[in-house]
Amino acid sequence: MLLGFLVPTGCSDPSEDAKEVAQSCGQQKCPVGTLFHEKKSFNGSYDISGGYDPATYKAEGAYKTMGSGSCEYVCAVMQACPENPPTFPYITEKCFTCVAVLSDNTLGQPSCPN
Repeated sequence: MLLGFLVPTGCSDPSEDAKEVAQSCGQQKCPVGTLFHEKKSFNGSYDISGGYDPATYKAEGAYKTMGSGSCEYVCAVMQACPENPPTFPYITEKCFTCVAVLSDNTLGQPSCPN
């Protein structure tokens, strides 16, 4: 059996690729009652080194470029759930509500639209 691996190579700039990753977060949808907060970051660096030996007339050089990027987001509640009576935040992709904490320390039924 012959296995082959393809390793992509090219001249893309890793710092530009990292910037694209950070910007790819876009505007995510949050449920009603929450606000969208995001944190984007990217770093890029270049390292160029070289040397010359006049005794042997030899020269060396190296060039390295690096990059990393990230995007994180959270849907944060606009207002905390009431403490009296005790409630607990209930959040899904489409709904945010405060659910009653029952006397046996379990949560009541959330009232989210379908």
